[in-house]
Amino acid sequence: MLRFFRNIRKKLIEQKNIRKYFWYALGEILLVMIGILLALQVNNWNEKRKLANERIAILDNLNVEFSENVLELKVSIAQLDSLKSSLGELLRVMHDQPDTLSVEEFEILLEGTFFTPSYSPSSFVLEELKNSGGLTRLDDQELESLLFDWERHNAEMRIVESDFSSYGSDYIEFLTEFGSVRNLDVIIGFIPTLRKSTITENSLEMLKNPVFENKAENFYFLAYRVSLKYSETVQKADRIIELTKN
Repeated sequence: MLRFFRNIRKKLIEQKNIRKYFWYALGEILLVMIGILLALQVNNWNEKRKLANERIAILDNLNVEFSENVLELKVSIAQLDSLKSSLGELLRVMHDQPDTLSVEEFEILLEGTFFTPSYSPSSFVLEELKNSGGLTRLDDQELESLLFDWERHNAEMRIVESDFSSYGSDYIEFLTEFGSVRNLDVIIGFIPTLRKSTITENSLEMLKNPVFENKAENFYFLAYRVSLKYSETVQKADRIIELTKN
């Protein structure tokens, strides 16, 4: 191709046709410019395609991470609902002081309160995006805003969880000191060969202990706070999942 243009240029010079040579030179310049513009256009198209593929991969990874977090969070919410139900019933019994309640029924009730649900979300993808600057490639203001707000929300949730865990520990420590954890473990049935204690029991007198009532009430109150925070978290995560799916 270059030889072809070189031959044309040589003939025009030999003919000393300045006008034709001028138009030829102008055409050659235009061809070069068109070639450069086409190359730039192809390069821009490749870059856009590369960025689009990166964005799709980022959205897919975020969608998977938040979907898994929501599934785990809903399990914790279900556990909290069970805990709240048991603590609510325990407080009702403390209030009503029924004469017909047996020690066995009391221990079954206590067993339902003898745990503290927790939630440990995965944040590997989000942290990687923050560290690499990948969040700026999302091209979605609402999604970017939600992801930046996610960290603040989780920090607030950790504070509520910490209080919940602290009050839960106080409650369980009281049962450990004044009741029989062994009897509750027998009810759980995790160890089939375990038998009830012959040393102590979970006495019904605990239902008349104001310290125990206060600890149960604090545990109950914080369980509700954590449950509300978890529900709010699910709403935020669901919106992120929706945006990353689109």
